[in-house]
Amino acid sequence: MSLINNPNKKDPLDRGHEIKPEKEFTISDLKETKEKEKQEQTAFSEDNVSSVTFYANIRINNHIKNIAEAIAINGYSKSQKDSIEKALNYFLGSFSKDERRGIEASIETLEHRDVFQKHKKNSN
Repeated sequence: MSLINNPNKKDPLDRGHEIKPEKEFTISDLKETKEKEKQEQTAFSEDNVSSVTFYANIRINNHIKNIAEAIAINGYSKSQKDSIEKALNYFLGSFSKDERRGIEASIETLEHRDVFQKHKKNSN
């Protein structure tokens, strides 16, 4: 065993300087951070924002775009956006009550996600 632990043999790997964190923290620091996050969440819920509106891009082919534009050109809607919104509302109206309830639950979840993302983006 003494041959393995030769005190005269150098370590072949250069390990460089000792790495230490710039800033150390304690358990109380973690508790303070958690309390601060709770306060931010409370402030966010106090804003009581239920929905936000912002522009989003979706990829559609030229045929769908042309249909939306033709509907707008012929005066059935104000714009392509309005054409698509009316078509979606008509489509949603064609679902049964149970199907619509499921879709509306999904829409509500997505709207809450948008509010959260928008709030998170604005707070940074």
